[in-house]
Amino acid sequence: MPVSPQNLISRADNSNRLQRILQFPLIRIVVAMVFLGPSVIVFNLVFGRLIETEVRWTSWPGDLAAIFVVGLTIWGYRLYSRLVERRPAFEVQSSGCVVETAPGFSLSSVFVIVTILAIALIGSYRVSSTNPASTLVHGFFIFGLLAFLEEIIFRVILLRLLEEIVGTWAAIVCVGAIFGAVHLVHDDATGLSAVAIAVQDLILSGAFVLTRKVWLSWGIHWGWNFVQDGVFGMPNSSVTVLPSLIVPEIAGPTWLTGGGFGIEMSLIGVTLNVLAGVVLMKLAMDRRHVLGPFWPRRHPAQKPGS
Repeated sequence: MPVSPQNLISRADNSNRLQRILQFPLIRIVVAMVFLGPSVIVFNLVFGRLIETEVRWTSWPGDLAAIFVVGLTIWGYRLYSRLVERRPAFEVQSSGCVVETAPGFSLSSVFVIVTILAIALIGSYRVSSTNPASTLVHGFFIFGLLAFLEEIIFRVILLRLLEEIVGTWAAIVCVGAIFGAVHLVHDDATGLSAVAIAVQDLILSGAFVLTRKVWLSWGIHWGWNFVQDGVFGMPNSSVTVLPSLIVPEIAGPTWLTGGGFGIEMSLIGVTLNVLAGVVLMKLAMDRRHVLGPFWPRRHPAQKPGS
């Protein structure tokens, strides 16, 4: 079922002051985060305590826990949507899950492969050793979980609710800036890396604006992180979450390899992601999925001329 921006607008009754306060988008951001609390608690318990530190990312219990946390996150968000916004949670509906996640995963995987091949062709990337194939299985699940949590927070909650106030384009800029700033906590992060992450965030926001569902942006995010780190052993925004299939030796200019931050700092990777983001936003504009700021915007239920 196609989803339009109007499908994602709260249907709650604003007849009293308390409801008007609750329905203000910035308040709903906080409330929605609270509904994700059980997912965060389970995530921290499972990966921080119940599974031994040295195997917490590379274990079959960890894989099952990742699936469970994704399911719990969807349940929590649907509960928020039903109780607070009084509408179905179209943005996480199961319809379109596979047919949108798979192309996104494939697209970003190709982008990573193209970038790695370009780096390898000039001798800046070579295979040093490999790890067992089971590494791929564990990486598949954990990178899927981490990408899903980030997309729910940054796209489904922050982007969607901010654009109700400032419009789609300004919301994309705000979310990109936040996304880039969050990555500054990593060891090899710099101001330039934050800018690189911020501008590349356009591909993820563009995917959400186009479909108005989480699946395409999740697939893009998941595929990039999994293939970059889990397969080719490149740092994921300067973080190495778990052993990769390939253990590489990397040498070369930072503008090409991304240095210790990873290929999100590579000129090739940045260019591919930004261009794809532009294309996605053009398609979203053609579908009229881009909202203006709230002050000149007509209520979707209001008829022309009324």
